[in-house]
Amino acid sequence: MTINSFTYHGRFAPTPSGDLHFGSLLAAMASYLDCRSHQGIWSVRIDDLDNYRIDKTSISHILSTLENYGFTWDTAVYYQSQQLDYYHHLLANIMPMTYYCQCTRKQLLPIQKRNTYGETVYPGICQNKGLTKKTENTALRLHILQPQQTLQDVFHGKLDIDLEKKSGDFIIQRKDGLFAYQWACALDDIQQGITHIIRGEDLLLSSARQQYIHQCLQHPFLQYGHIPLAMDQQGYKLSKQHHAPALSSSLENILPTLIRAYQQLGQVLEKNISFTSYDEFWHYAITHWQRKRIPHITLAV
Repeated sequence: MTINSFTYHGRFAPTPSGDLHFGSLLAAMASYLDCRSHQGIWSVRIDDLDNYRIDKTSISHILSTLENYGFTWDTAVYYQSQQLDYYHHLLANIMPMTYYCQCTRKQLLPIQKRNTYGETVYPGICQNKGLTKKTENTALRLHILQPQQTLQDVFHGKLDIDLEKKSGDFIIQRKDGLFAYQWACALDDIQQGITHIIRGEDLLLSSARQQYIHQCLQHPFLQYGHIPLAMDQQGYKLSKQHHAPALSSSLENILPTLIRAYQQLGQVLEKNISFTSYDEFWHYAITHWQRKRIPHITLAV
């Protein structure tokens, strides 16, 4: 059976800017369990496109950590940094829906209109200026022509997002020539044949943006599932930015950490059950995975 013949193809796509932490484990586990419980195939993608954020030494550590925690993947590891020609090629299909923008962060900083995620909602300043790449220091923005996006979330049902109010026209290629996350991620999912994306609720708006890119490219919509975020004691999202501790590599800590993540995803262990290995845990977790137990997300859309 070929990859494209599968009805479920999931993926986990970490950015190699540091070690995996507990929040990373939650996202990977939710994706993995939902995929395996539906007899799908699961892939690992390394989002190593942004040279300013990447720590290449962390790539091998990320992969070894996933292996140490019992994850297995069914395809070769996919690297964004090897897809630049592909990203360039598909730009031609979307250029009529784009425009060049010379706005700087400093210019946009005073704009008070921000979305739920603290991002500035772009007000279309450069939309009708007719700027060109050759003559200006410009980024390429995708014009939102159909702002209403409905995500079919496998955990939470229909989620309606107004991209015009929550995002505005967004950048798909930066001024320095690097492709933006939204463009690269959406195209990677097309090329890999991804059908289901399970991720943290902080990427809900990214899901809507990437679905809009798929719509512009006339690609069938994917199915999404968003899970609540892991938070630290100060109420901040567990992240590299907030110095979340790396997952322990000690064998005695792996199984308890897996169980903790499973329970934080709302899943229930049978009374008095115990595991002697993470293989036993994964078999149980896949068999007993229930979408309906995923806790509700809290971010407004």
